[in-house]
Amino acid sequence: MRRFWRHASVSPDGCWLWLGYRDRKGYGRLNIRGVPVLAHRFSWRLHHGSDPGSLLVLHHCDTPACINPEHLFLGTAADNTADMIAKGRGRWKASYGDDNPSRLYPDRVPRGTRNGKAKLTADQVRAMRSRYAFRRVTYKQLAAEYGLTYAQTWKVVNRRAYLDVTD
Repeated sequence: MRRFWRHASVSPDGCWLWLGYRDRKGYGRLNIRGVPVLAHRFSWRLHHGSDPGSLLVLHHCDTPACINPEHLFLGTAADNTADMIAKGRGRWKASYGDDNPSRLYPDRVPRGTRNGKAKLTADQVRAMRSRYAFRRVTYKQLAAEYGLTYAQTWKVVNRRAYLDVTD
């Protein structure tokens, strides 16, 4: 118990930060009798007197290293995902099944011709869409001509990619 508290520090925002070993995702880890344990799960158990079992110990503060029991709550994987979406974190599928990041994060993700690594220019995108619309070429022919895959070509023509290009 004393060993646990040696690795904790209170931050100005109220989080109790784990100063011991942290994994690559930032979660504190410790060994209890040779068994690796997540520090925030151990804190929950220490302060609430019960093992969370199969439930996850989630953070209200979104700080992986936090072990403050007031910042922790129990939930399922679905609760964790719902919390992530409610807080606007991560990449998720919108309710209509669209996972295009340009629609999910239009202000943060440069897509289409605004992306520095774009393979196509706006004129090339317009030409592809126009040529396919008049049934002059197939997806396969367009893909070979522009150096794209069949799937990428389909996305460009069907306006799932290069959303910034209007006709």
